[in-house]
Formats: sequence, C-alpha cells, structure tokens
Amino acid sequence: MSERRARAVAIGIDIGTSGVRAAALGADGTPLHVGASAFPDAASGREPATWWRGVETCLAELAAHVSL
Repeated sequence: MSERRARAVAIGIDIGTSGVRAAALGADGTPLHVGASAFPDAASGREPATWWRGVETCLAELAAHVSL
C-alpha cells in the first residue's frame, strides 16, 4: 500500500485597494501558485463582503492548482 505524505504549504493573502491576491508557497518558500481577484470598482473595495468573496475566489484557484 502506498503512503501519501502531506506537503507543507503556506498561504499568504493580500487584500489591497484594487483586489485580493493569494499565494501558495512550498516549505522551502518556492511559489507554487498565485491567484488574484480584482474588485469590480473602487466603492466595492471598501466592503468587507467583497473582500471575503475575493479571498474565497483566490483560495478556490489555489486549491485547483495546488494540493492543499
């Protein structure tokens, strides 16, 4: 039976004025994937619900590309 080893992955999230970005990094700091979600307009960038939707979008993108 093969044993599956868990890989250490760190995730960084940046909520900025124009959108949300998230990066998955390997244990050695190597970037594995970067996701981004832009805010539709400046006003929505001030709404916490918009920030959260952006985080969800970025994390879903990371999960699609990196085994989390």
